[in-house]
Amino acid sequence: MQNGQEDMGRALREAASKGDVAAMRACMRMHARMQLGHPSAAAMLSATDARGWTALMLAAMGGYLEAMRTLLDHPAADAASSMLTRRRRGCTAFMLAAGGGHVEATRMLLDHPAADMAAMLSAKDFCGWTTLMLCASGGHVESMRLMLDHPAADPGAMLSATDISEPTAFLLCASGGRVEAMRMLLGHPAADPAAMLLTTDDCKRNAFLLCASGGHVESMRLMLDYPAADPAAMLLATDDCERNAFLLAASRGCVEGMRMLLDHPAANVAAMLMSTDQLNRGALKLAAAEGREAAMRLLLDHPSSDPATMLAFESSAEYSALVAAAESAHYCGRGDDGPPGRPFAPLLLLLRRVAAHPPQPSNDQVAHMSRVMEELCRVPQDEFWEEEEEEERAGLFGDD
Repeated sequence: MQNGQEDMGRALREAASKGDVAAMRACMRMHARMQLGHPSAAAMLSATDARGWTALMLAAMGGYLEAMRTLLDHPAADAASSMLTRRRRGCTAFMLAAGGGHVEATRMLLDHPAADMAAMLSAKDFCGWTTLMLCASGGHVESMRLMLDHPAADPGAMLSATDISEPTAFLLCASGGRVEAMRMLLGHPAADPAAMLLTTDDCKRNAFLLCASGGHVESMRLMLDYPAADPAAMLLATDDCERNAFLLAASRGCVEGMRMLLDHPAANVAAMLMSTDQLNRGALKLAAAEGREAAMRLLLDHPSSDPATMLAFESSAEYSALVAAAESAHYCGRGDDGPPGRPFAPLLLLLRRVAAHPPQPSNDQVAHMSRVMEELCRVPQDEFWEEEEEEERAGLFGDD
């Protein structure tokens, strides 16, 4: 009898995961014919698999509205308990429905007579994420609006809630570049836009820095132009590694974002171009280390830039942009994470520019550069040799 009940639970979960209501009802009828009784029916409905998934969770994850109703309205169901049951990672059925952007499924659970709204809206998974945070991460604007505007909601508390690494729902929107979700949260009656724009995570990254790091230009523009914003302060803000938005955009290779920052009326362009992080890495070096050729060209060719200073070797304990570009190409050739596109183009670009603005490398720099280049030349990279031959034919130090 026990095996029969387990088989019924397994079949019910499988049908729920596909939204197959007919198969679910067939399982329930078969269970009734086996005369396993009411307690057994309740156990079947609430049974979990090895990962802690119930039939309701699986139906909610897929947004299968009729399947969810079938489970919640069964005479043996404990609807209130089933909506708050957590799988191993701490997610409830409500989190799965809302976090998946299933608006009607979210609405149905919010409006269900057995719902404990306070518990559902404040519940967190094992990473400290609330349902609003899950929706924010996915940019599910309508699901977010449903929760924030629900009569039982405390929108102020929901907007200020943080997870274990301290990001709020707004920071999670920014991290993913969810511009419409950001606009909705900033404009919500319970929001404090000025405070939201200044809030940081445990790495001192505010929403603007997160957007710059991800290359989310429209989200950056939204914040810079927002009435409650202080653009000058936003452009100067740095994370825990002292990287400002311009340095983060350069490292990402977000040329459009870099241009927008340089062209902003509140920008100190000269200071921005020469800013460095706590390891004394400027925008050119960060871009070179990631193989961001287009970003490097923008930096070197900008009317306010000083290419000779940018290309100059620093002290012997630090690396120049040229060494960073060589190492980037080297690691790409070794099969590690390397720059996208043509891995050797940034190095060749800088070699040409160094010829036009020759720095004076230290002995340590020359020795390190030689070691990197020696290793690089050992890597069998057909693309490198083809590109080198092409450069030789065109003249390595010719026009760009």
